[in-house]
Amino acid sequence: MKNLLKRIGIFCLCFTVIFGFSACGGAADYRNDPNVLHISIWSGGYGTEWLKAVGRAYEEKHENITVKYEETTLRERAIIPLTNPSVYDIVISDSFMTSKYAKHPQYSGYDKTFHSIKEVFDYTPDGESGPIRSKMSENVLDWCTSDDGENYFIPVSSSLWGLTYNVDILAAEGIAVPRTTDEMKAAFDRFKGKKVKAHIFSGYTDYWQPIVYTWWAQYDGLKTFNNFFKGQTVDGEYLVDIFGTQGRYEAVKCAEDFLGYGSFSSENADDGYFSKTATGLEYMPAQLKYLQGEAAFMANGGLLEKEKRASF
Repeated sequence: MKNLLKRIGIFCLCFTVIFGFSACGGAADYRNDPNVLHISIWSGGYGTEWLKAVGRAYEEKHENITVKYEETTLRERAIIPLTNPSVYDIVISDSFMTSKYAKHPQYSGYDKTFHSIKEVFDYTPDGESGPIRSKMSENVLDWCTSDDGENYFIPVSSSLWGLTYNVDILAAEGIAVPRTTDEMKAAFDRFKGKKVKAHIFSGYTDYWQPIVYTWWAQYDGLKTFNNFFKGQTVDGEYLVDIFGTQGRYEAVKCAEDFLGYGSFSSENADDGYFSKTATGLEYMPAQLKYLQGEAAFMANGGLLEKEKRASF
């Protein structure tokens, strides 16, 4: 299929949240077969059945074409083909890794690496009132549009990140769901010195960062928060003052309170908010311990239930 598709079309999983630990498969000889559509896909917590259903429908419509898949749960492995565009026709991975390789030194720009899929954005599906781009939020559409006005990436799904909690544990302790950072700290304090910890996390995967960003936006206000990423103050001036806002400080201070109390370097870490072994946990084992009732809270992504359903 490589002779028919000279550039790689990229479909990105936007804001995905799952980190895997193994990879499988490798590029086979059929990758240069003009009758084979060869896809490299990072499955993560989303699985690949959705893609295979599309592939089966495509094969029915194009009887001379066979769709082959190289699946992996390792981000880096799915993206490696971007440094060698002759290997795959389509690469499906997450946005951050794709951007990293799109700017690889051997390329002078996106147009040298990827095939534009602007026609996908302009397509109006059956039963819809307008093109796909009209159904996307302004921020996501802006992210998907390159400096040359073309579209090389499209999000096929989106997942939420946030703080999850164990309803039963909170009920047993008589704790209401915290609505503010002060209430959250008060709730965490109730677990000091107890077997069940306030929260658990993985030292290898950071799901607290988007929570801190949320606090920052709440403390400073959305305009100040959004202007920061433009290098502007709330008044639109380009000043170094953007780094010293009170809201930014408060958000980081909250993170320090929740992640620093009972630091893993302290002998008394187990008397704090989390176990001193937490930083040595991979993400999936940390999730499992959380769902087994070892902690009341855990920063997670929207695929928590899907990922761990098979464990219960």
